[in-house]
Amino acid sequence: MGEYATTTSLSELIPNSLKGNTTTADTMGTNIFSRHINRAEAVINGYISSRYALPLSPIPLSIRTITEDVACYNFIRAVYVQDGERENQYLKAFKDGIEMLKDIQKGKIQLVETDGSLVTPLSSSRYKSSTKDYTPIFDLDDDKNWTLGDTRSEDIADGRG
Repeated sequence: MGEYATTTSLSELIPNSLKGNTTTADTMGTNIFSRHINRAEAVINGYISSRYALPLSPIPLSIRTITEDVACYNFIRAVYVQDGERENQYLKAFKDGIEMLKDIQKGKIQLVETDGSLVTPLSSSRYKSSTKDYTPIFDLDDDKNWTLGDTRSEDIADGRG
């Protein structure tokens, strides 16, 4: 089972998707829900991991909601292939969730704990520089400084294959 959503929450959001008993079909449906919850969480973690330390604890309500929306859409898309109307019903929530994740990733939206406090973003950026070991280039206005060192030229050429 996922960390951000449950199979029960998905069965409530997608009425009549499970019969409500322990039949083989319901067990398979629950397994499908679990798979789509895990997929949704992987997408969400991909967006927010550059800004927040994972795992989140407690889980912000907005993350639970986005997880449920993305998982519901993936479930509907997988199960009801021929039913375009039903798919469209969940598509807007899916797109809204992805847009919200992009805004969270960019820092336009802050994650909020269930008690109303802000989730603390990571203090440092996690970007890697490909020029980390090179001497910085200053005064590029002077054309005498436009040449590259032998090592840097070779590394650029090697990187291009």
